[in-house]
Amino acid sequence: MKYPEIIEKESVLQIKATVKNTGNTVWLSENKKVNILEKKMMGVVNLGIEKWIDNNNKPVIWRDNIELGARGYITVNQYPGDTSEIILNSDTPQKTGEYTIILDMVDEYITWFYKKNKTEPKKFKIRVADKISKN
Repeated sequence: MKYPEIIEKESVLQIKATVKNTGNTVWLSENKKVNILEKKMMGVVNLGIEKWIDNNNKPVIWRDNIELGARGYITVNQYPGDTSEIILNSDTPQKTGEYTIILDMVDEYITWFYKKNKTEPKKFKIRVADKISKN
């Protein structure tokens, strides 16, 4: 997985990840972007940022009083054993500081994989700054 350790506030974080279907069912794709707040994506599997957590262990709230999150889409159905490269883009918080990102696969409108499998999601820290020098 590739991502920057520091990023500017109110910008876009890009995460590049390789995912592998280690289960025994097909991951369904939705190869056109649709509004994930609509249930048209039910059962589609994506890579997702479930939430950004601030230093006070509270989720970052974004527009329309929704927790800040994002999705990276698989482009074709992924069968057991298949591997895909996914690019996920997420808006970044409006305030500077240290944040924890919670990342995992999600079966849309059904469950996050870590919750179903009783495992830990990928968690990583990122610093959000006012400006980053481009040296």
